[in-house]
Amino acid sequence: MNDNAPADARASTAETVTPTLYYDGQCPLCAGEIESLRRRRSEHIDLVDVHTLPETGIEDERGRFDKTELLQTLHLKNADGSWFKGADANVLMWQGTRRGRALQALRWPVVSALVDLAYAVWARLRYRWLYGAGGHTNAFDVSGARQPVEHAGGITQERAVDAGSHENSEIRSSHEKDAQASVLAPNQGAAVGRQESQGL
Repeated sequence: MNDNAPADARASTAETVTPTLYYDGQCPLCAGEIESLRRRRSEHIDLVDVHTLPETGIEDERGRFDKTELLQTLHLKNADGSWFKGADANVLMWQGTRRGRALQALRWPVVSALVDLAYAVWARLRYRWLYGAGGHTNAFDVSGARQPVEHAGGITQERAVDAGSHENSEIRSSHEKDAQASVLAPNQGAAVGRQESQGL
């Protein structure tokens, strides 16, 4: 900054706020576009991976957005504090570029309604494909395979179920063996008695 600039000009520069885009950093479908945006507009937009936020998400004077909502749909907070999401956010994040000018067509009347519907369906399918019915709170591998959640004691939920099933199986097996022994014991005793009587 020029130290010789008027004080009000320096204050105006210091107060300049850039738009902030909240994106899903674990989405392989979005990675290419975010990287391209980073190369072309890094000085004009802040990029925030939603996975770095607390589970409570974001809250400001304009409203509250939880983490699930931010992951399901692209969100952009403009420099004036206003929020945009979905296709609106996608158009705004490219503002000032050739691509942004082309994307303005998506906001034309009638077209915008169809685009918003298509985006909503795509966003829902994308989130379900990445995180499944359990949502993003499941451990996630970028390959698309969800990992089991680890609980105290180092036993995963799935393993705990398996361990319980195995234990129940062993208990049933033990009971079955006891029952078989109780049935066989009298028969074996009778057989020994017959053998002794025959020997006499």
